[in-house]
Amino acid sequence: MSMLALEPARGCEDLMDRLDRETRDSVLERRNFFLGLWAGGLLGYEGDQLALYAGEVMASDMSEPGPDDVIGRLVKDFAAHGVPLGAADVRAQLQRAERLVRSELLSTD
Repeated sequence: MSMLALEPARGCEDLMDRLDRETRDSVLERRNFFLGLWAGGLLGYEGDQLALYAGEVMASDMSEPGPDDVIGRLVKDFAAHGVPLGAADVRAQLQRAERLVRSELLSTD
């Protein structure tokens, strides 16, 4: 097989870049949703209130690049409700949530 056959067809690079961005964005959104469910549970939210809070956590990731805006939001919420967790705890949970989402993504058909 020639090397030419292994190269992507012209125009496919843009499509692949777009799919990569969409996949990355989907992983981060789902990660933030799971993080919001975890945090909301610690804050005592249930049912619709928990789902609404998780959505707010997802939306808080639009402020700045990287996860620091989400982490900051949760640390402030925890402090306001007397939950004794800090940025390192939130970051560790964020990493666990991202690993979960990535493993789910890899295990789909």
